[in-house]
Amino acid sequence: MSEQINVFLLLIVAANGGFIATLLFNKDQRTVANGILLFLIALLLLKLGFYITFEHNSNGLPSWASVPPLEVSLVFGPCIYLYLTYLVKRPSNRNDYIHFVPLLVQLSYYLVLHLLPPETASNWVLTHHLGWLSHFESLLTIVSLTAYLILSWDMFAAYQHWLDEHLSDAENYRLIWLRRMLGITSAYSVLWAIFTLSKVWIESSYESHFLLFTAQVLLLGFLSLESWRNYQMRYPRVYEYHLESNAIDSLEPQLSSANSASLSEAWYQQIIEQQCWKEPNLSLASLAARLGTDSDSLSFALSEGRQEDFNATINRIRVEYVCEQLLENQQQHAKPTDILTIALEAGFNSKINFERNFKRFTDTTPEDFLRGLSEES
Repeated sequence: MSEQINVFLLLIVAANGGFIATLLFNKDQRTVANGILLFLIALLLLKLGFYITFEHNSNGLPSWASVPPLEVSLVFGPCIYLYLTYLVKRPSNRNDYIHFVPLLVQLSYYLVLHLLPPETASNWVLTHHLGWLSHFESLLTIVSLTAYLILSWDMFAAYQHWLDEHLSDAENYRLIWLRRMLGITSAYSVLWAIFTLSKVWIESSYESHFLLFTAQVLLLGFLSLESWRNYQMRYPRVYEYHLESNAIDSLEPQLSSANSASLSEAWYQQIIEQQCWKEPNLSLASLAARLGTDSDSLSFALSEGRQEDFNATINRIRVEYVCEQLLENQQQHAKPTDILTIALEAGFNSKINFERNFKRFTDTTPEDFLRGLSEES
C-alpha cells in the first residue's frame, strides 16, 4: 500500500512537470536553451515511466533482478551546462553533440538489454550489471555531474563579473533562479554520491532507489516550473555583445597603467558633464565610443584609476543624483516627488535595479533614506 502511495505522489509531481513542459514547448518564443531543458525533462519523464512500469508488472512482483529500469543519469551534467551556455554565452555549435555521447552509449546499452531474451538479460544482469557495471556507471555519473557543475558554477560567476564590467543595468540579470538550479542540482549530485557509496553495502532494489527517484522528480518539477516562469527572459549573451563591441570599437587601445589615473579622471568628468549615466541601457562599448576610446581602455581606466568597474561607476553616480534630488526637495520643502520617478530620470530602468543599487551604495533603502531626511528637518 505504501509503495502505491509513493508511486501516486511521484505521478502527481511528474504530471505537473510534464504539463508545464508541454506548455513551454508550445510557446512561440522557443530557444535552443529551452530545447535543452525540455530534452532533460522528457528523459526524466521517460525514466519515471520505466520505474513505475517495472514495479507493476504482470505478476505484481518487482522485476529489478531481471532487467533494471532505464537510467539516464549521464544527461544531467551536459544539459545543465549547455543550457547555461546557450542562455548567456553563445549560440549552439555543431560540435556540442559530443557532450551527449556518453548518454547515447548509456541509452543504447539499456535498449539492447531490454531487447535481449529475458533469460539472457537476467543472466547478464546477475553476472555483470549488478556487480562492476552498475558501480562503474554510478562512478561515471558522479564524475560527469561534478565536472559539469564545476564548469557551470565557473561560467555563472564569470557571467556575473562580465555583466558588471559591461552593462549599467546588470542588476536586472542576476539569474537568481539559475543559481538555485545549480544549487539544487549540486545537492542532487551529493545525494547520488551517497547513494552510490551505499550500494556497496545495500543491495540494489526498488525501495533503495525510491529516495533517488523522488529527488529526480522534485528536480523535474523545479526545472519545469522555473523554466515556465522565466521563458520570456532574454539575457545579454557574451557572444552577441562582443560582436556589437567589435563593431563600435574602432580605436586601438590607448591606455597604460602610467596614465590610467589622469585619463580616468578626465573621462569621469566627461561622463558627469555629458550626463551619459542617464541613459538606461548604457553599455561599456557605447560609452567608450562616445568618449573617443575603446572598451578595454575605458574598463582599465575605471578599475585602475577609480578602483571601480563600469557598473559601479555609473550606478554610483545615479544613486548620488537621486540622493541629491531628494535632499534638495526636502530643503526647499517642495512637494514630494515619487522616488521611482527620480530613479527613472537618473537612468535606472527598473525598480529592482534601483533598489539594489541604492542599498549597495548607501547601506539603506530609499524609503529609510527619505524617512531619515524627514526626521532631520
